[in-house]
Amino acid sequence: MKNETIFPQIFPQGDRLPEEFSRYFTGQAYLASISNNEALGTHISNVTFEPGCRNNWHSHTGGQLLLVTAGRGYYQEKGEPARELRPGDVVEIPADVVHWHGAAPDSWFSHLAVECNPAANVNTWLEPVGDAEYEAATAMSWCRPGLSAAAVKNAEMWFPGEAPAFVKTDPELAEVFGNFAFDEVQRYGKLDVKTRVLVTMASSLAQQAAATYEMTLRAALANGVAPVAIREVLYQAVPYVGMAKVVDYIALTNDFFRKNGVEPPLEPQAITTPETRMEKGLALQKEIFGDEIERMYETSPANQLH
Repeated sequence: MKNETIFPQIFPQGDRLPEEFSRYFTGQAYLASISNNEALGTHISNVTFEPGCRNNWHSHTGGQLLLVTAGRGYYQEKGEPARELRPGDVVEIPADVVHWHGAAPDSWFSHLAVECNPAANVNTWLEPVGDAEYEAATAMSWCRPGLSAAAVKNAEMWFPGEAPAFVKTDPELAEVFGNFAFDEVQRYGKLDVKTRVLVTMASSLAQQAAATYEMTLRAALANGVAPVAIREVLYQAVPYVGMAKVVDYIALTNDFFRKNGVEPPLEPQAITTPETRMEKGLALQKEIFGDEIERMYETSPANQLH
């Protein structure tokens, strides 16, 4: 076994996988036996993956434990979203569960593989994890070494399973922005997640930031914001930014609704009629502005009163 370690870690990196195992891997991996004590009934190996390397879909009749020791990687069970792995994480893999594990696209990765019930444990190797499948599982995670735990937690609450592309392409900006927006900012004030999403939605609409607005639509549905509340943001924006700006976002929003099983038009929400609009509107103005609003009605020039 080679003593030199390409990827710094606490256990030996070992040699390149022999042919009997490497044919079940996409990319280059290394193997070092850590314990193979028959008397204890334990087989433990250190497996190291170069960036982008992963093993095929497979299962173990006796189950397996993965103890993550270095780098960043992923574990995925068939039909489930991928789970990002970092040092200290433990993966308990039940018997006969089809899964794969390997490195992130931009990081080396090492884990200890503990074979459970080794006397009767048999691996069943299946098809490779294709490039498109792997990219879908790993490409859009907020988790980055420079982001605080609170930032990652809050960002993934807003955008579960899908981060913006710049998180991958511009990690330094993602670190600065993520720690500010999803950690520091959220320590202040008493706004709940739904309200913060709606405020950000209104701001992105006002700035005509369509990509960010679409992200807030996903965040809104993910956090239980009702479609009628999303629509209300659009309607309330008309007197502030103008119908010409809002109309394009109405089309964008309705397209998003349809893709998510919500068919426009939504149910009416109006609580006034043309006959009661003045009375109810004035009452609301008084709640907001107090007696000053009455003085404005009394003193406004006739050509401005409307």
